[in-house]
Amino acid sequence: MSRGRIRKALSGFYYVDTGERTVTCRARGKFRQEGRSPLVGDWVEVKETGEGEGMVWEIEPRRSAFDRPAAANVDQLVVVSSAALPVTDPFLIDRVAAIAAARGCETLICVPACNISAASKAFKDLRISVGAENVYFEEKGAYTGEISPAMLVDAGVKYVIIGHSERREYFAETDETVNKKVLKAFEHEITPIVCCGETLTQREQGVTIDFVRQQIKIAFLNVTAQQAATAVIAYEPIWAIGTGKVATTEQAQEVCKAIRDCIAEIYDDATAAAIRIQYGGSVSASNAAELFAQADIDGGLVGGASLKPDFGKIVNYK
Repeated sequence: MSRGRIRKALSGFYYVDTGERTVTCRARGKFRQEGRSPLVGDWVEVKETGEGEGMVWEIEPRRSAFDRPAAANVDQLVVVSSAALPVTDPFLIDRVAAIAAARGCETLICVPACNISAASKAFKDLRISVGAENVYFEEKGAYTGEISPAMLVDAGVKYVIIGHSERREYFAETDETVNKKVLKAFEHEITPIVCCGETLTQREQGVTIDFVRQQIKIAFLNVTAQQAATAVIAYEPIWAIGTGKVATTEQAQEVCKAIRDCIAEIYDDATAAAIRIQYGGSVSASNAAELFAQADIDGGLVGGASLKPDFGKIVNYK
């Protein structure tokens, strides 16, 4: 029996990504006993049953410490994004191996494109996924220096960060280009981590919620509910990124709840419950537990703190 996440549901069948491949399954056992259907985004147990032509893949609800608390629908996710990560450094690999022992959340490390292969090799035997920090929205063409989604797929990438504030500020990325990248990522079955967040001026002028809602609405334009349910949204107040300043727990929860409410308005409550919403912005070992305990915060997007010796405390925050 293996573990996987439902990526798509169609006519009573469920497409489950196990990390190694995608299998088509049907629900059984406890799902029927509980009188409910699996949801896109659910983590499930996958089991091969029958023989010959009667062989099928079936799924049971996931029941382990990897599940989020009963009140929630998806796992916590800690994403590490840092261009300074020395992915071939034996010290880092040993430290990451210890972090991988965490049983409370899923861990993903996003690295620059030139380090994806090295990171994948270094972490292949650990419970850690490798993602990319950017992708372009065109399949091919004269776009020197850009990384196509097909390139990421070939490298084994399952996640990609899209719309980080630094990409928006220094590389003229807009809500519209973010949307194009999100659509292209889904087209290639790569999970987008969509970044959003306000400047200090926007916070002080009281327009944070309106601004972030606009970012989300445009980012998810023409994205289906099934796709949205598998996405990750990272709320990062720009004024808190790498500054040592951090939004209060109440501020972070307020905006993450507003994001979830916005997704519910665009789609429905089930999609809003399934999507993972993170907080990023000076997340540290000292504040991770309090932040991640909030009802609408499903983990963190961590940058500079990933280079500190106590980073493991963020992943093992419980």
